[in-house]
Amino acid sequence: MKNLSRHHLPDVDTPTESQVGMRGRALELLAIHDAKLKDVAHYLHDEIGQLLVSSCMHLHLSIEAQPVSPHLTTCLSIVQQAIERVRELKSHLHPSMIEHLPFPEALRCSLDDRARRDGVAIELLTPSCWFALPSTVEITCYRVVMEAVDHAISHKATTRVRVELRQDAETVELTIRDVVSTLTSISSPPYRDRTCSAGWNESCQRIEWLGGKWQIESISGQGETVRIRLPIEPAAANFDDVDVL
Repeated sequence: MKNLSRHHLPDVDTPTESQVGMRGRALELLAIHDAKLKDVAHYLHDEIGQLLVSSCMHLHLSIEAQPVSPHLTTCLSIVQQAIERVRELKSHLHPSMIEHLPFPEALRCSLDDRARRDGVAIELLTPSCWFALPSTVEITCYRVVMEAVDHAISHKATTRVRVELRQDAETVELTIRDVVSTLTSISSPPYRDRTCSAGWNESCQRIEWLGGKWQIESISGQGETVRIRLPIEPAAANFDDVDVL
């Protein structure tokens, strides 16, 4: 049985003059939104993260003393988990790696971390030559890929995820395909409804604001494929340099 979402993936339309204006405004709002998330992410790292690291150090020193209370060891474990969660939240709010690395390399680092953490094979295919995208488009691509990978891994039968990036002079295309085990797909629960995911809904909204298209194809017993196409042309509006008060 094959199910397609209501969003098919035609070529990205050439925008009208009014659509260009609306898209430019959307880009400006997204840039402001991303800048605010960046500020929150830095606050988490510089303030909350440092407090947790300091607490962790003091707990380590206390454990070195004898006798050691079991409650103290438990506290240390909880603080270490909190530090890891803050790091994950910071990366989710603002993927700082894309500021310092080419987008494919930054995405590969995040996917490798996720693969190690969850024990699922994640393959990333990229073109031999990659041209830098506007930051708003790159952040959208990053969020879409990570949200799709999260959704795929949440399905217990998923054994492998394949992410492919393509780029030409006008568009960037993303394909995220997951493979499920034929031994466990029958007994595993179905994929959770994406419409219940705030992260996925936000990703779709960003895609549409940028004038992009998305499609989900689900084949029973074989997994899901997510395809996204985004125009690069809105970069001409140059909202990457918008000042945020």
